[in-house]
Amino acid sequence: MLLFILAVLLMSTREAFSFAPVLNSVNKPNSQLSVHTTQEITALSERAPCLPFLLRPQNCKGYVGDVGFDPLYFSDKWEMEYLREAELKHGRVCMLAWTGWVAVDLGLRVSYAPEGWESLNSLSAHDALVTGDPSDPQ
Repeated sequence: MLLFILAVLLMSTREAFSFAPVLNSVNKPNSQLSVHTTQEITALSERAPCLPFLLRPQNCKGYVGDVGFDPLYFSDKWEMEYLREAELKHGRVCMLAWTGWVAVDLGLRVSYAPEGWESLNSLSAHDALVTGDPSDPQ
């Protein structure tokens, strides 16, 4: 019960201080207003063409294929060059993974596959590993 009373007291104190005026280093209320130009306001309120309910990421402008798709705003957190390299790397890894998946279904086998796994295709290999007993492929 004491813990509950303490929690309620702390929450009510936090709410009371949330409406206190912000003071600067000279203990005077901070009353400076930020001034923006019309272009800045338009840019800050511009909506993404692909997701109209989100704001358009400003760092994506000028890149090839930009339709404003950055729903998690990665371009605000990392450099665009890093993001472009990561996208290329992940795309290449996916292409290799797809090629390996199709190669197994077309009959390409690795010579050092465990005994009993030679006749597996992608679907039966998935089922064998999900069952929890990888030594029994069927």
